[in-house]
Amino acid sequence: MEIDLVGGIFWHYKVVGGGAEICNKLSGKDVAAIDVTTAGDVAVPLELGGVPVVGIGSRAFSGCDKLTSIVLPRDVEAIGDFAFEDCVNLKAVKFMGPQPSANPNIYAGTSRDLVSKV
Repeated sequence: MEIDLVGGIFWHYKVVGGGAEICNKLSGKDVAAIDVTTAGDVAVPLELGGVPVVGIGSRAFSGCDKLTSIVLPRDVEAIGDFAFEDCVNLKAVKFMGPQPSANPNIYAGTSRDLVSKV
């Protein structure tokens, strides 16, 4: 697991093939890929560790209940199960590229007002 500081946020990720996958921490109380107290609008970096962000891992943002919107870079090709689980204040997920196919459970426990758009 790697950690990179971008835009004032510590991002946890792993390098898979030629890209980075945002992933949850493997242990501890707060397992999300970023600090669960991160609030407001967040843009996932285009690159971490010098490689493009190509995936959002399972439960990557689980429990980040202060996030209101998130922008995913164009190179994201996959989103893992329960990626945004219990992000109760999340109102929008914006894809800068094509929306990857994903299990509907990626939004488990989020607001009914959530809008996802390309």
